[in-house]
Amino acid sequence: MQPGMQPGLSGVQPPQAQPFSPQPAPPVTRIRPGVLLGVTLWRLLIVAFALIGVIAAVQQDGNPWPGLSLQASLFTAIVYGVLMLWPLFTLGRSHEPPSAWIRGGTAVLLLLVMSVYMTLLDGDLSETWSLFEHLLTPLVVFADACFVGASAARMKWWFPFTWVSLPLAYLIYYIADDLKMYGGMLRPDSDKFFVYVPVLLVVTIALGFVVFGLGKLRGLVATSAVTPGGGQAPFGGPAPQHWGTAPQPGMPPAGPQPPAGRPAPQGGQPYPPQPVPPSGGFPGPQHSPGGPR
Repeated sequence: MQPGMQPGLSGVQPPQAQPFSPQPAPPVTRIRPGVLLGVTLWRLLIVAFALIGVIAAVQQDGNPWPGLSLQASLFTAIVYGVLMLWPLFTLGRSHEPPSAWIRGGTAVLLLLVMSVYMTLLDGDLSETWSLFEHLLTPLVVFADACFVGASAARMKWWFPFTWVSLPLAYLIYYIADDLKMYGGMLRPDSDKFFVYVPVLLVVTIALGFVVFGLGKLRGLVATSAVTPGGGQAPFGGPAPQHWGTAPQPGMPPAGPQPPAGRPAPQGGQPYPPQPVPPSGGFPGPQHSPGGPR
């Protein structure tokens, strides 16, 4: 043992604590102006489609308000009017709410309207109000719910079961107001009620899973298109870590840095694992060739 060394540590001093270096606050992220403008104009188009159907229906029939088609279009105009103005509420940080529940539910409601009108009611699309309420507005809302925005990929598996609440709300209104539309299929005193209502509920859930599945598929395709090493977070997981760049004078390093004396890996690859040294984490005694002396 050389003079000045403590026994049992083989001449290695314990690591010294490094001074704490506070990290700067992350910058406020904002959506690019071009994206905000494009999404806003797209949702303005949806609002216009919905209102065209409502206005044309009122002009065609003096009292179309009890119909599900008109109420669904009016509901769509309100929902997408709020979504169109969403960037103003968030000062440009987002163009939609974090959850896609309301967009998915609106799409499912309109798809149900279109499906029932075109199959059970022998729908006619020759009139302007019918064309917009039963075809054009459902299609653009369906496209928005599945393929526009990042929140579509974050839909929960149980969303389709909750989206039936929208047509059920209309059914409650229909029964409470004693309406007599749709051939009596929604009237509890008709034999058709116990046939059509369960079928329509199942169809609604099935349409919900179509919207849910396409939203998830769109998210997976968008994630797979991200090039490796670009710093994008994989779908459903944390973002990969890359070695930071050289710090500016007076600033802490940007991101994790490689150990001193070892070069940083290239291409954003993770640093290879370092073997654990013997003797409880401290390097063992160095011996000359031929063994210990």
